[in-house]
Amino acid sequence: MRRLIQEHIRLIVVTVLTVAGVALSAMAVNIGRPHGVKSQSVNKQVVCFTLSDGRRIDSSNIGSYTQKAAAGDRDALYIVGVQHHLGLDVPVDKSVAAQYYLQAATAGEPHACLELGYDYDRSLDERIAWMEKAADADIQQTMTELAQIYRDQKRDNENALKWFVRSADTFGDQFSSYCAGHIYQGKQDYENALKYYRLTIENYNADPTKGDKTMAAGAYRNLGNMIKSGNIKDYSPDDAFNYYRRAHELDPDQYTSYSLGYCYENGYGVEQDLHRAFTLYNASELPQSRTRVAYMYYYGLGVEQNYEKAVQMLLDLERSHWYIGPTGKEILARCYRYGRGGLPVDINKAKQYTDKSAAENFAPKQ
Repeated sequence: MRRLIQEHIRLIVVTVLTVAGVALSAMAVNIGRPHGVKSQSVNKQVVCFTLSDGRRIDSSNIGSYTQKAAAGDRDALYIVGVQHHLGLDVPVDKSVAAQYYLQAATAGEPHACLELGYDYDRSLDERIAWMEKAADADIQQTMTELAQIYRDQKRDNENALKWFVRSADTFGDQFSSYCAGHIYQGKQDYENALKYYRLTIENYNADPTKGDKTMAAGAYRNLGNMIKSGNIKDYSPDDAFNYYRRAHELDPDQYTSYSLGYCYENGYGVEQDLHRAFTLYNASELPQSRTRVAYMYYYGLGVEQNYEKAVQMLLDLERSHWYIGPTGKEILARCYRYGRGGLPVDINKAKQYTDKSAAENFAPKQ
């Protein structure tokens, strides 16, 4: 899904200051990437960076950390690693930085563990082991990254869920709560899916300027789907419709267009409006939406009847190897049987489509 770059040790906030204290520039540097901070003149500038635990370090006293690192101080080992990574009064050297990170991590410094977790020269299992140590120290960024590795690369949803839940519960992270809800839904644990989808929405509504409206829309849509499927109780069709409507307001994508189209076509949670249903279906490129559009063209529901458009849509879907369902097969069977929509009368093809439709437990209209 996404690569989070947030405010823990791995994210160094760098401010370049003149000796007189006049700010020249500010930038965020991800120390996990193969680049460091370059200053125009070390003699005239002081590079300052703030660690996530609040410590503020600048290159004017970096020598004191070098001495402490030589004595085995784990925090100093990490900071000297950062020094070599960013090139503060020394040449940029990631290999030297990695050696300091390893010493610091071995001594239990969690932010150094984080750095080793992002070292792609290491094996995936080794990276996971270091990330586990950093995540155990409540570094939120690592929890989310670790969860994604378990989910996407290790195909281990149980461990992924563990870290998504911990990140969501501890930090209120919207991405983590959405992913937790999605995994719970896949496990058919609808009570917990409901909990974390609602948390996703609450986190977004608390401050929409900082939240992700796409994830909030996805949470609304999935809640509507669970209600419509009867997976969660004590919710009505009206609730499902309102969730779909809110999802569409936030992110009018093809999925929410299809879901709202379904509601308007079937009078589910809202008064039936076939024209509105047609408009929403037609705004979506999903195969199921295109099939509904073809159906409505064929029967003249919410739109002027047009056999040709119905047939063209269904044949285009089939040529693209999309599933048109028993409804689409029924329409093509009728068009071949009666020579509609520009198709020739072909009883054999009509029978083939009728048989396919019947095989999907659909009783075609006669």
